Amino acid sequence: MTTRSFLFTSESVTEGHPDKMADQVSDAILDAVLAEDEEGRVACETLLTTGLVVVAGEISTRARLDIPRLVRSTIRAIGYDRAKYGFDADTCGVIVCVDEQSPDIARGVDEAEEARRGGDALDRTGAGDQGMMVGYACRETPELMPLPIVLAHRLCRRLAEVRKARLLPYLRPDGKAQVTVRYEQQGSGPPRPVEVERVLVSCQHQDGLDVDVLGGKFNMTDVAAAIGLGQFAHIEAITAHRRELARHYFECFGSDFQERYGAQLPPADFNNSNWHLFQLVLPERKDGKPARATFMEQMQERGIGIGYHYPPIHLLSLYRERGFKEGMFPVAERVGRLIVSLPMFTAMNKSDVERAVAAVKEVLQG
Repeated sequence: MTTRSFLFTSESVTEGHPDKMADQVSDAILDAVLAEDEEGRVACETLLTTGLVVVAGEISTRARLDIPRLVRSTIRAIGYDRAKYGFDADTCGVIVCVDEQSPDIARGVDEAEEARRGGDALDRTGAGDQGMMVGYACRETPELMPLPIVLAHRLCRRLAEVRKARLLPYLRPDGKAQVTVRYEQQGSGPPRPVEVERVLVSCQHQDGLDVDVLGGKFNMTDVAAAIGLGQFAHIEAITAHRRELARHYFECFGSDFQERYGAQLPPADFNNSNWHLFQLVLPERKDGKPARATFMEQMQERGIGIGYHYPPIHLLSLYRERGFKEGMFPVAERVGRLIVSLPMFTAMNKSDVERAVAAVKEVLQG
């Protein structure tokens, strides 16, 4: 039996995305009508651009609507409450162009043509505005929807949650998520999702944000919780492999490494650390030259890539904005300039670790 494999991608946007904002404004107007008038009819569209909302369409209702107030309260609830976010609910322009429903459409909705001709009573309800939709229910998820769109929705919901809870205070309301899932189909059987191939998350954030802040705040637990899928089970195997690499680093460096070479190894914590980094604190050079730059250059000559560690936390832009500045914590700054990260790739093996350690010892000894 032949097996066919293909990729399927779905995208979802957060509540602050312009498309979703427009939908929420239109929905808020519909909800307000139905709350007062169950027989109300709403054919309403919303257009948004920077600083402006246009509400247009046809509405027939007994409800008393304050559409500008509905627009502003909806946008404020989304999170656009200041101009620096690109949109401000309190200062944006709101234009309302709404008429009553046209008589021709009303006639079609009031009573279907089949009923007017004396047809079946089940055909009594009309539909003046016609639309064609495509969709299906499936057993891939509890939501009975295809897996890619369910995962994309979960990621966007999680983005909104961490923004509103200020777990990631630099996030802004706009964002989107795209998830690509690989399917396999045996013969004429149903396609079956087998692997998440790619996840892309794009977020609006505050101006002038350092990439270090984004990197420092990355939390795999949040991503796993947002996706909520067993595809992340392989992370345990990756973590176990990294721990083995870290153990071999310690074995190769030896217990007398710091005494002989002057560099400091990280704490040998194999219970709490996932060892995505293996850091060294380099000894300061007696000639006053920058120890890290020289070390990295010499390691590069030996074919070993070395990474910078994040700068001391008070030097990240998020904290500089709060009044922290260079020179406030001189010890942390001095140590921060001496920290490097050795290779810890999941494709590495023990011989790669041995080669990296040999190069470190050679550079430090020279």
